[in-house]
Amino acid sequence: MRKSILVRSVLILVVILVAFFSIWTPGEGLHLDLALDLQGGVMFILRVDTKDAVAAETSQYAGYLRSQVQDEGVANASVKPIGDKIEVRIGSANPAHKETVESLINDHFTEFEYDEPLRDSGDLVYSLNWKPRKLKEFKEETVRTVENNLRNRIDEIGVQEPNVTTQPESSEEAGARIVIQLPGLEDREWAKEVLRRQAYLEWLPGAGEPEKSAEDVMRQLGGTLPENMEILPELVGKDNSGNDVFRYWPLRKEPIVTGGELKYARLGRDDRGGPAVSFYLKATAANRFWDYTGAHKGERLVIVLDKKVISAPVIQAQISDSGIIEGQFSQKEAETLSMLLRSGALPAKPIFLHENHVGPTLGADAKSKGIMAAILGLAVAIAFVTIYYKLSGFNAVASLLINMVLILGAMAMLKAKMSLPGIAGLILSIGMAIDANILIFERIREELDFGKTVRASVMGGFQKAMVTILDSNITTIISGVFLFNFGTGPIKGFAIVLIIGIVASLFTAIFVSRTIYMILFKLFPGTEKKEFVKALI
Repeated sequence: MRKSILVRSVLILVVILVAFFSIWTPGEGLHLDLALDLQGGVMFILRVDTKDAVAAETSQYAGYLRSQVQDEGVANASVKPIGDKIEVRIGSANPAHKETVESLINDHFTEFEYDEPLRDSGDLVYSLNWKPRKLKEFKEETVRTVENNLRNRIDEIGVQEPNVTTQPESSEEAGARIVIQLPGLEDREWAKEVLRRQAYLEWLPGAGEPEKSAEDVMRQLGGTLPENMEILPELVGKDNSGNDVFRYWPLRKEPIVTGGELKYARLGRDDRGGPAVSFYLKATAANRFWDYTGAHKGERLVIVLDKKVISAPVIQAQISDSGIIEGQFSQKEAETLSMLLRSGALPAKPIFLHENHVGPTLGADAKSKGIMAAILGLAVAIAFVTIYYKLSGFNAVASLLINMVLILGAMAMLKAKMSLPGIAGLILSIGMAIDANILIFERIREELDFGKTVRASVMGGFQKAMVTILDSNITTIISGVFLFNFGTGPIKGFAIVLIIGIVASLFTAIFVSRTIYMILFKLFPGTEKKEFVKALI
């Protein structure tokens, strides 16, 4: 018995010391970082529409295939994207051309599949469709990239302890939702602008001079827009009424370099001292940029951001791995653009579904009321068990205090935030811990009423209450796991505290409380006396 008590006591002491160490470790302990509902800030719910990303990726594949078909000398060939499909039309009955196209698709475009080509007015027409597994993988990768780059942008904004979670939509076609909580954020409009922009940067070859309208560009091109070209606008100023004035550029679709090939971007200055963005390219992109600018001096190199022209300089000299992006930028716009480029472009534009702003005053009020509720709940629970269960009530209080230390220690180790639902979970955990002790005490009373000794009643009470305690607590843990897996940020906070609290209460009610009784019986052999029984429970 003595050895068993010693082992149990040492184990309890070690667990408590670990919890204390987690709470008060310098720089790594419990900071109780406050979530949005307690600190104030902004919550955004965004939807990632993967359809646009699939269409854009399909268009890029169509461009690659078009270039390769032309390089292979296939005459009268047409390649164009149609949504998430690619149509390849061969205007020649030459069997060699059919073999060439099919060989290109099979060797280099393994993401797509196709049936036998159809004949349309003598042309062979292929319809390339995404393979279902490849399409699913691409959509999942798109959502992961959007979430990761949004996290990068949030880090650049400088919000402490943000919360970003992804939830799949009920329909796979609908993409996914991303819930972003930014505690303490004040400039929400700027943050919203930073999060919604795709920041997809391209350096495209110019294919002519700009015109006042897209119709004028079409006339410049002879009335037909080639498959490898597009017309994009450039903002040049405002008219007398304050309306935006644009001009339109004919551009080739295949980019020389994209923003995804940047090594770094930062705020810089143009030749006139105005705000600009300095960029540095990765090695492979730098080599390609060097070759192109060397071979096309005197031609325009148009810089496009989110399908809008921001600058169209003429290549004056060969450029290697660095340069300047000039435009009509303000200081803030140049800083924002450099930050967006560092964070990475979004392959799919996020759609804002919901926005919730919690003011700091409301958060402080919620925090004070939540803490007061927790203190009052703890005080009432302690008062009840000590008055109703006498000395055994103090046993429950000791277990409850140890329970609180274990919960805070576990939260410190997990770096969990305290939210308003988290405080609710803490209060519920207090109730669950007391409930377990009450079940044990009532079973002990039943055993005493049957005329058993105090020692036998206590041990019998723990054994008979064990099944009920485990059953109720384990089912609650299962509910907490489901809440954590399928809930949003605040619900996850509630679930984490609840699960930690239940595990801690199981340990304290079943193990710690029993050990306290065992120590009591060892220290006070006269526990069988009637007076002691009345004082005990």
